[in-house]
Amino acid sequence: MYAYVGGNPIMWVDPLGLQNAPPGMTRTETGGLAVDFRYWLNRALEALALPISAPVAAAVQARSFYDMRRDNTKFNDKYFHCVANCQSSRAAGSTAACAVAGAREDSQDLIERHHEDRQADEAANAFGRNGASEGGSCQQQCSQFIVDGINPRYLPGGQ
Repeated sequence: MYAYVGGNPIMWVDPLGLQNAPPGMTRTETGGLAVDFRYWLNRALEALALPISAPVAAAVQARSFYDMRRDNTKFNDKYFHCVANCQSSRAAGSTAACAVAGAREDSQDLIERHHEDRQADEAANAFGRNGASEGGSCQQQCSQFIVDGINPRYLPGGQ
């Protein structure tokens, strides 16, 4: 099982199922690992753009946080985390969205001490960022996190 990622689905990612190499590496014809310079160049370019894109990601995530507080449905936060990260990834890139979401989680740890909830929040954040490149609305991408009682205005196709 998980042969497409070398038996390690936590550390190795291969959404197309084409290779079993960690991010930033490729398999050579002889089966060895080689550095994928295009991958690292793209990561470096994303990091250089971070000072410009982070405020955009922060604004998008702040709007979703405001919507979550206004909705006030118990246990709805994972849906809003997912949607915020999906939307901010589309608006500013996944690196900026990840940086802003991480900073928000860090600040919440300091203020509210929510360590036990952080892992679930981060999983919803990552799910949203990963779904940002797929078609469809972010609300639809994150629909698995919807809870009963959420205001219909925040649902896929909501008014």
